[in-house]
Amino acid sequence: MIARRVNWLFAAAALALTACGGSGPADTVKDFFRALERGDVDRALDLVSADSRAEVLRYGSADELRRGFREAAEELSEEGGIRSMETLLEEVDEGPPVRARVVLRLTTGNGETGEQEWRLVREDGRFKIVMEP
Repeated sequence: MIARRVNWLFAAAALALTACGGSGPADTVKDFFRALERGDVDRALDLVSADSRAEVLRYGSADELRRGFREAAEELSEEGGIRSMETLLEEVDEGPPVRARVVLRLTTGNGETGEQEWRLVREDGRFKIVMEP
């Protein structure tokens, strides 16, 4: 399932990069998958927290990370893209720092369904994905 593949890529790369996310933490996770579906690796990377990006760069290069995201995007395409995404849980801890937990159910075009938990942190007023090895 693509969610497991993406999670493995995060762990393997140890992840990194920032920008803007959606209005809430679940929106950020959905934006991440939509960016992968479009093959927009830079946008997907922009949705990752700065600390996560820095951690990834300790173990590898930005090019390796982009390559991993491109592979995840190709796999998502091979699975028929995204049929649906459903937020099962969205919790926000006002901190500081402001943190969130999201559980998302993703169904691909070929009917595969999986659930995955995501952790996020608010940076510069936007939620960013925290990559955990």
